[in-house]
Amino acid sequence: MKIKSFLIVAAVMFPLGVSAGDKSTTQESFNKLDKDKDGYISQQEAKSDKRLSDQWDTADADSDGKLEMSEFSAFETGKATTFTPKDDPEESPGVGAAPSD
Repeated sequence: MKIKSFLIVAAVMFPLGVSAGDKSTTQESFNKLDKDKDGYISQQEAKSDKRLSDQWDTADADSDGKLEMSEFSAFETGKATTFTPKDDPEESPGVGAAPSD
């Protein structure tokens, strides 16, 4: 019974430990790239990381010319997507709107 309990606890805790380590590593990488320590990675600062520089348009999801931590984290984890705003907000239904046919 003790072994079963241990395995359950280990199965729950292992992903948490990996996640915490990844987050710390991502923050450290962000801090190294943020040379001027303004809380953002500029396109100029990104040039010191070839992969980030080559994929800047994907990483800079909101196309504002700088990466905040959330954009960098999404890029690092492979979850970055290019942000494409709607041209006409009237065309898309609002939050909670019924689906159109």
